[in-house]
Amino acid sequence: MPDDPSAQWPDPNYHLGQRDHLHALGAVVAAYNHLEFSFFVLFGRYIKAQGSLRIFVLLSNHNRIDLLEKALDETENPTVKDAVQHFIKGFGTLTDTRNFLAHSHTILNDPEQKHLTFGKGSRRDPGDFSFAHMKLEDLRRVADEIHTFQGYGAALDSWLAARAQAVVMREPNFGDPRRAYTPSLPEKPPLPDVLKSGPHHIPE
Repeated sequence: MPDDPSAQWPDPNYHLGQRDHLHALGAVVAAYNHLEFSFFVLFGRYIKAQGSLRIFVLLSNHNRIDLLEKALDETENPTVKDAVQHFIKGFGTLTDTRNFLAHSHTILNDPEQKHLTFGKGSRRDPGDFSFAHMKLEDLRRVADEIHTFQGYGAALDSWLAARAQAVVMREPNFGDPRRAYTPSLPEKPPLPDVLKSGPHHIPE
């Protein structure tokens, strides 16, 4: 039976990088779109002005975060504010990582190397490059961190929706069945790692 030609795609002559690394990069980008949607939902829950969707689209991520944090300062209690700010901090770190990886040139100097190099010019000077050298497990870790924070953001929104609707649940399987309790806030996941980049196009 002949080999499946799709197993050799993308063609090595593309010089984009190792197949598994590119697969992991695709997972990073796809997972981030879900994370950004979780951020958008929280943004809309706190920014209640008419046309909040248009406001979201027109603002940079930096300005979106700034506006959301101001709304938290004005409306939220300290415990919930801390939980939402934890999501915001993780989202900000993962946005920076995703943007660096998604807008970089991929560099494969040796087909046998274990890492894939990402090179990106700075916004102020596109000719001033920084480089990050990512092993397969590094890229997969980023995708996992994005997925984790997307789930945390979705759980936060569900909790906020329950609070807004004054949902009260019965205490499960123990204690007085007539006693009611409000669900706990979701557990905060560890903050994601900050992407390490530097001026050298090969690992030191």
